[in-house]
Amino acid sequence: MCAGVENRTHPDIRRAEDIRRRVVTDKPHIGGCKTRAVEFNTSQRCASHIASGADIRESVAIGKKAVEAALHGVSGHMMNFIRSKTGYKITIGSVDVAEVANAVRRVPDEFITPSGNNVTDKCLDYLRPLIEGEVRYRTEAGLPVHFKI
Repeated sequence: MCAGVENRTHPDIRRAEDIRRRVVTDKPHIGGCKTRAVEFNTSQRCASHIASGADIRESVAIGKKAVEAALHGVSGHMMNFIRSKTGYKITIGSVDVAEVANAVRRVPDEFITPSGNNVTDKCLDYLRPLIEGEVRYRTEAGLPVHFKI
């Protein structure tokens, strides 16, 4: 699935799309079809209409902490969530980007079923607090209005 290396440290799945596109569009015997694709992260970043209550609360909280850190002269740091070992409680911290840049944090094996095609109850227990909470959005002319400047 991973066809390239980004920054020479971890696989870059975007390259897989580039290779697939070239195989389909550049081969006359396949038909030279026109193709389009959306990177996995693009649709997630554009999907605020399905954000959970936890997403909204935590994004506002970490944004406030980031502004406070910047106003205190903190630079070269990334804000992070520190999750408690039991229950779902988070604190917000910051970490030097040099410590985390290009680091890969893998999904624990116990979160994936033995067949490799689903997630376990342990995974669902971990994820549930992240997706709970309905958010009501104000709309104008059928489009969500998140804020006005």
